[in-house]
Amino acid sequence: MSTLAVSHLSKHFTRKKALDDVSLVFETGRVYALLGENGAGKSTLASLLSGDAEPTAGTITLDETPAAFRSPHDALLAGIAMVRQQPLLADELTVLENCMLGNEKTGAAGFLKKKDALAELLKLEREWNFSVETDKKAGTLPAPERLFATLLANLYHEPRFLILDEPSATLDEQQRETLFSTLRDKAHLLDMCIIFITHNIQEALDYADWITILQKGHVVFSEDITQTKPTVSTIADMLFARKESFSFTAHPLQADSLEFIEKTATLKAGNVPVLELRDVTVRPDEGAALFNISFTVPEGQLTCISGMRESGMDTLEDLITGMSSSSSRISGEILFEGSAVKALSPRFLRSKGTSVVPFRKMIRGSHPDLTIAELLGSTGRDASKILKQVQTDITLHEKVKALSGGMLQRLIVARELDSSPSFVIMSSPSYGLDRFSTGKIAETVEALLSWGATVLVLGEESGLAPLCTNRYQLVSGHLAPVPAEKEAL
Repeated sequence: MSTLAVSHLSKHFTRKKALDDVSLVFETGRVYALLGENGAGKSTLASLLSGDAEPTAGTITLDETPAAFRSPHDALLAGIAMVRQQPLLADELTVLENCMLGNEKTGAAGFLKKKDALAELLKLEREWNFSVETDKKAGTLPAPERLFATLLANLYHEPRFLILDEPSATLDEQQRETLFSTLRDKAHLLDMCIIFITHNIQEALDYADWITILQKGHVVFSEDITQTKPTVSTIADMLFARKESFSFTAHPLQADSLEFIEKTATLKAGNVPVLELRDVTVRPDEGAALFNISFTVPEGQLTCISGMRESGMDTLEDLITGMSSSSSRISGEILFEGSAVKALSPRFLRSKGTSVVPFRKMIRGSHPDLTIAELLGSTGRDASKILKQVQTDITLHEKVKALSGGMLQRLIVARELDSSPSFVIMSSPSYGLDRFSTGKIAETVEALLSWGATVLVLGEESGLAPLCTNRYQLVSGHLAPVPAEKEAL
């Protein structure tokens, strides 16, 4: 048995303590679940354990020997690997090449032994019950495959400790069950330690041996649950004990904003759909295709398009946010505010009062090396004003990479809505958010609609279903309206 332990571990930033005097022990052969609201310190703890950040105080020990990781590579060499909420891969490299990075084995002539690596990866796929096309470029993978590709890359390095940040967020029910069952079985069979971060209490109870709850950087609960399982309500009471202090930008717009009123008045005067696609087919060089897509986004209403990412949701998001590759073959007709356009672009959408909350927030909506000031000010808005609106204790000088996924999502939403947009496109806006933040997203959308804005949401968002006027479902590249009787069910 091996152990990874933290003793009196703290991580302080300018105006906050992300972790404060945390002591925990993780043993191989067991599965651990980390629970906590957005900003509780879960991702910070994972970053410290995986070498992506260094502690302010305290120690990390590996098999009772002090360990100091100055980079994720250092941690990986020590047998600690991490799969992030937004998996970071080299998009221009294939899955095989990504897996070999940092572990390049060469033959006598110095050539990479790709054949041997491929054989090992295929073996790992069989043993861990998932499949990835190893010859595909990482940048073309839909979200579930990107997760599995990152998992495969980490397993190739034979870690003893494997940390996963919200691994099930992009998976369907069957994929989730298969993944977690396999993780649990492998932890016990191979004497590995699996640590997973989740907002799903039932997921933690079903698959973990040990549950730890963080609140505001402190451990408030950490117990073995293999003998006596607590109830969901018991965990929820501890998890959200401080919910009265929770803050989120539920109403980011000003109802009396002249800029906003002028935009919506101009839009309503024509009484035409904000966006309309007519028999649009998209055939990207790589990635899922779309076939004869037709839908309408009426002004002042919420339109929801559900479907898994692998069904073509990434391609659809790229198309309507102006991020489609120039090599993508597009046919059909696209109309914006009643006028035909050859293709949408980010500049065109911004000029028309459109804001976008992308799915891949770390890459599309931000960048790890930006400061909070640069993140919030990137659209020309007042960064300090937006940060004050969110009511958080982070500072403008901190780096984006220090944020939890939920906090980054909150900041991006606040930034995108600060300009009082007339049209808002959101792709899986609740991804990475805890229960209360998800509820605030629904409140925010309701506020937008009450002020006359138009909202288009992509992805599975059950909390927004009561607000949807128009619903569509994307399946295998084909789009169909959801009948009213099905909505009622």
